Amino acid sequence: MIGLDLSCSGLIGSLQSNSSLFSLQNLRWLNLAVNDFGNSEIPSDFGKLRSLTYLNLSDTRLTGLVPPETSLLSELVSLDLGNFPTQLFHLPYLQNIILSSNPDLIGYLPETNWSSPLSLLDVSGTRFSKGLPGSIDNLKHLKKLNLDSCVFTRSIPSSLGNLTKITFLDISGNMFQGQIPDVFGNLNDLSFMGFSSNNFSGLFPSLAFNLTSLTFMDFSSNFLRGTLPNNISGLSYLRELHLYANLLSGRVPGWLFSLQSLEYLDLHSNKLNGPIDPIQEANLVQLVDLSKNEIQGTIPSSFIDLMNLTILDLSSNNLSGNIKSCMLVKLKNLRSLDVSFNNLLSLTRSSNDEAEGWEGLAILNLSMNFMTTVDQIPGKRLCSGPSLQFTSRTTSNSTKGIGVFLNLKQ
Repeated sequence: MIGLDLSCSGLIGSLQSNSSLFSLQNLRWLNLAVNDFGNSEIPSDFGKLRSLTYLNLSDTRLTGLVPPETSLLSELVSLDLGNFPTQLFHLPYLQNIILSSNPDLIGYLPETNWSSPLSLLDVSGTRFSKGLPGSIDNLKHLKKLNLDSCVFTRSIPSSLGNLTKITFLDISGNMFQGQIPDVFGNLNDLSFMGFSSNNFSGLFPSLAFNLTSLTFMDFSSNFLRGTLPNNISGLSYLRELHLYANLLSGRVPGWLFSLQSLEYLDLHSNKLNGPIDPIQEANLVQLVDLSKNEIQGTIPSSFIDLMNLTILDLSSNNLSGNIKSCMLVKLKNLRSLDVSFNNLLSLTRSSNDEAEGWEGLAILNLSMNFMTTVDQIPGKRLCSGPSLQFTSRTTSNSTKGIGVFLNLKQ
């Protein structure tokens, strides 16, 4: 027998060292996942199965340390465990290590002389700590690195930029710190890049904007500074861009709204200022959140070309001027518009404009502006419900103190 799949078999009780399982010397493939071995320890007899290339012990309630005898499994290619000995990083044929979602698992990555054929390393949702070793670039075949939601610290090494085969890189939800080295320009196969919720500071790594295969970028909830570049050469396939809760400043460049695949753009809670640049070629973005910045000027009339826009949040900025309903009448998919806490003066109706196309609008927040004129509330039918908020900061008698909550019915 060379293969045995006992996963989800309802096995209950401890796994004894005298089990006939350990006499299967020719076994190459063994799956014991999703059984209940009653918090028993992992038998050292697994080290007898020298021909194993695949071993899955996940979700088995096996506890304790992985016995060092498992490092004798020199043919092992794929290993899925709930505990982890550092020696296994050096197995000569091991390609996949998956330790995810074991919140009590403590470990760390080898700090020196780490060379391995690993293509997948996932320790997300564990208590792996210390740092990311400089020898990480010895993993020449690494395609997926997931360190999400661990307790890693220290700065990240510039050698991370040498992982030229990597497609998935997620180090979010740790305590990494310092400046992110701007070394990602050659990661042409990278499609997922998650650096959020750390303590990174310093300038944003601008070469990341030139990545050509990226579909997801998240650097949110850090302390990154700098400005967004005026021009980029990548991001043609980017669907989600999350840079919120940083210290980014400068203008909002128009190319953000021209990325042909972009669906979600979230830059809220930064220090972006100046006017929003005109949009040259509108994309299919669905959500735009620029709230809680210091953006000035008027809302660009070119926003009307964002035909797929469903949520637009420009609240808590320094926007001024008037909103003409004809600017937004083309946004037939718009469901939520929040321009509260700005310096806007009016919502005016253009001639022959009956606000057709606003029928889908469910939330409109105009509160805390300096509005003196609202010619027309968009939407054809209104009924009670907390969907429209209009409270002015002005001292004008026409609007002072008004608090109206209405639902825009489809």
